Amino acid sequence: MIVYSITNKINGKVYIGQTIKKRVSDRWSGHKWALNNNCHANSHLQRAWNLSSGKDDWKVSIISTANSLEELNIMEEHCIANAKSCDPKFGYNLRAGGKNSKMSADSVAKMKLSWTDTRREETSKRYKEMWKDDNFRVQAKIRWNKQAAKLAGTYAGFISPDSEIFSPVVNLNKFCREHNLMLGHMQEIDKGDRKTHRGWKKYND
Repeated sequence: MIVYSITNKINGKVYIGQTIKKRVSDRWSGHKWALNNNCHANSHLQRAWNLSSGKDDWKVSIISTANSLEELNIMEEHCIANAKSCDPKFGYNLRAGGKNSKMSADSVAKMKLSWTDTRREETSKRYKEMWKDDNFRVQAKIRWNKQAAKLAGTYAGFISPDSEIFSPVVNLNKFCREHNLMLGHMQEIDKGDRKTHRGWKKYND
């Protein structure tokens, strides 16, 4: 479990994040894919990337490691606060850190302002261009089929914050909607990559 930083070599601004992956390079690959495709969830970081010359203008470093999710969240919050990276003058973070932390009102307002009609049209145009590529459509269909097969399968189950056991679970997507859970996080719990999500845990019969 790692707390890492992504530093803009041009202006020194930093983004701080966390990952439960063993190698920070794996998390960095995910960031780069989203940034290169102009679809990163952090619009502030995306704009900075678009103005740079790409990965050569950025440096990824490990700040600290943790032995538990609780420790990881605390470390991330501390590092973000210490670097003041939620302040646009110093960094690119939109949240104060810790898994499932809420955005500040200021960050929410800025994101709404950034999602202009022009940006919406540009995003739509970009995806239309991507779908013109035969290889992209084939690969997308393969991913969707695999995902659909997985979601339609049966899961061992989960334990709610109230210690209620839900087992087995069929159709994880529907289960997550009914219980206000994030599908990706519950999949990570099922695979053992995450211990809890909003108090939910994996059920082992």
